Amino acid sequence: MTLLTFGRIIAVIAMLNIGGGQWLVLQSVAWSGMLIRYSEDASLAEAVAKTFDGQHPCNLCKGIQEAKKQGEQHRNVVVETMSNHLKCTVSLRAPVLYPPVSFWPYSSIAEAALASAAAPLVPPPRNALG
Repeated sequence: MTLLTFGRIIAVIAMLNIGGGQWLVLQSVAWSGMLIRYSEDASLAEAVAKTFDGQHPCNLCKGIQEAKKQGEQHRNVVVETMSNHLKCTVSLRAPVLYPPVSFWPYSSIAEAALASAAAPLVPPPRNALG
């Protein structure tokens, strides 16, 4: 596995984690198990209907719903001191990252290369006869 592929996999996992993708993965596992379990006793159409109607949640579905509720309660935390001088709220805003002003390690070489590349070409002198 190349470093680029590994980096992409880590980036996808991080995005899923930030966006709550772990719940999607767990819910998919729960639905798959429910489909298998319900299709043993009934037809596939009945198993699909029973899985997604919301009337027959499995233990994993109930656990996911409870964990989501607890997670939402912990997202907005207010910290207060005894004297009420300090009050801060924790929110889930993504931090804004700004690139450095100059991240090219050899900026003077790059500037010289760009300046010479941007200079217009000087046409050769014309002959007085031509």
